[in-house]
Amino acid sequence: MTDSDVVNDCLADSVQFDEFFEGAEKRVSIASNINLTSIGVAQWREWIRDVGCNVLSTIENKHNIFFLLAESSFLLGKNYVMLKTCGKTKPLLILENIFENKNISVTSFKYSRPDLLKPELQFEPYNSLENEMSAMKLYSDVEISRDDKWLICQYGESHENFHELVCWKFDWDDYILEMLLEVLNQYFPMAIIDDKKFIPCGYSLNMLDDNIYLTIHVTPQTSCSYLSVEVGNIEESIANELFENIMQVINATDYRVHNNGKCNKNICDTFTNQQNMLSLS
Repeated sequence: MTDSDVVNDCLADSVQFDEFFEGAEKRVSIASNINLTSIGVAQWREWIRDVGCNVLSTIENKHNIFFLLAESSFLLGKNYVMLKTCGKTKPLLILENIFENKNISVTSFKYSRPDLLKPELQFEPYNSLENEMSAMKLYSDVEISRDDKWLICQYGESHENFHELVCWKFDWDDYILEMLLEVLNQYFPMAIIDDKKFIPCGYSLNMLDDNIYLTIHVTPQTSCSYLSVEVGNIEESIANELFENIMQVINATDYRVHNNGKCNKNICDTFTNQQNMLSLS
């Protein structure tokens, strides 16, 4: 594990600790039958800028290139990309750019996000559920669903193996961050880590361990605290065990776990009940 670096020149730094910031992330994943790395990193960087993000740093191995984008992340694999970004970004633009590129054949894509705290502050079409759904209907054969505070839009058959933990309303400090990193080190002692601690608040981490990837984003403002963890290409049971250990560290008032895009209420309810029983004992 590396010590958290401090970044002074990024979007997240302009947010003060008592200001509202939309931590809930919009996520786009796209699969193709061509080698997406052949498009070139420069082109991907340009499309990332169109979304409203800047690349801070990258890590890579033989499987993936992982871009750290302030409180956002972009994963580039041979046949798969994933963009996860918060704030007032416009992630569907990367989908538009890919569909307009004649050299890329899209076999499947997914757009998803949890409910936003203040959607009215977003750019169109992200400022309302109706506008987002209308935008997604421009693509034929897109299946749109709602699943326990989540909007999910799916085109084609997805073969993603990814798991998400989201926490709302919690306290955050350097000690909690240290414990969180210790948990990760127990599971991924040989991982490549790229993490940034923002001034005055906010934290992002990307990790690669062979073909496994993991990303963490923290919006710690008291009025809108939000933390997400996503881990991919790992067994569901191991991911959920990892999430339970992280929930022990992040004493939040609300949790959600998604396994391959499907809500797993059982793990959250079980953990909450256990915590309630401990507080009564």
